[in-house]
Amino acid sequence: MIREGKGHITIKKYLDENYTPPTIAQNSNKEGWGINLIKKVISDRAVLGEKIIHIDGREHLLENYYPLACTEAEFAQARHVRSEKKQFTSKLKSAAGIITGMRIATCGDCGSSLQVYRSKAGKKDEKLRYKCSGRSDTSVKSCTAATFDNRYFEYALMLLIGSVILQPKKNENENKVALLKNKIDAISSKIKSTFQSIEAATEGDIYILFTERLNSLSRERKKLNEELSIERSHEEISINPDIYMLIPPSFIDYNQTDIRNEVRDTIYKTVKSVKVHSVTSCFYIQVELFGGMSTDGIVIDNKYIADFGFDMHHQQENEEAFLAYNKFVNNFECIDKDGKCIRMLDLVNGTHFITSDDFYLNQRVNALKTQAMSEEMRAAIEKFEGWVL
Repeated sequence: MIREGKGHITIKKYLDENYTPPTIAQNSNKEGWGINLIKKVISDRAVLGEKIIHIDGREHLLENYYPLACTEAEFAQARHVRSEKKQFTSKLKSAAGIITGMRIATCGDCGSSLQVYRSKAGKKDEKLRYKCSGRSDTSVKSCTAATFDNRYFEYALMLLIGSVILQPKKNENENKVALLKNKIDAISSKIKSTFQSIEAATEGDIYILFTERLNSLSRERKKLNEELSIERSHEEISINPDIYMLIPPSFIDYNQTDIRNEVRDTIYKTVKSVKVHSVTSCFYIQVELFGGMSTDGIVIDNKYIADFGFDMHHQQENEEAFLAYNKFVNNFECIDKDGKCIRMLDLVNGTHFITSDDFYLNQRVNALKTQAMSEEMRAAIEKFEGWVL
């Protein structure tokens, strides 16, 4: 089927209907054949009967270890077809999310990565939407997080980041670096004492126990050193608000590839992680920037936004800085592919809250509280209710 040019979804459907999927412990929460497993077939020479093992650090190839699934020629042809299809698809795939594919964006419900897809593809009212990669329309065990429109999500994300960078806290990154250093020093001390215990050990079981402990500590220290390296690389960065404030309003138009690539580059350099919790008509965003800064906010009905980070980052600032943010939030708007102006009512700052909005939001919040959602999102809705209503 691969040599015939069939896609992964088509192949998955055929396998689900005709063959029992293999049992894989780490995928026990998914039903049917996994897409990643199907993709792996293209590059795994096990289908040619080969197996690679490592002994004493050296690689050994075992031929005819597995039953032969295809010939060398068929394997090469399948890879060639898939390579050509991938190149063709990449030329057409201008619709990339501004946070996808960088390993920074995750679903708040299940922790899977976020991805984008075209809703009503090819039609006049085509839209780009974000979804959890763990969501499946055919599996009852899939993530139930709702999909959401790229325009309103990307608008809200930029607004939240703008809230932080216009008045960042100066000392948080220094504290984080110092904390990591202290943790590394403590583990290094444990490693030293464990190593001394190994040298003094005489019994085999005790020796093995100390060795396992040493390996565990070494792995933990390596992980902390990697995290420290990342924090230090951003330690001297002062995020210039102009980087975000000068982004063209049309950045939410997914056809504006060059602009969106620049936005992606900016986000990659400044944003450490984005977590999104979502139910129908509502999503909650948590953002962490390099340097220890973070913020969060909730969007309801693609019309109302509550920037929870505003109070945290602006309550101590001077009047000039406050007015800078006020100007930013009140003039922030985007233009989509159809020329439609996208704006939201910021319920924490810059918006005159009228009675009709108050009545409507009370009803919406009560309805949202009846839905199943993550604990973090439920807390955010309760926070919204306490702050705004």
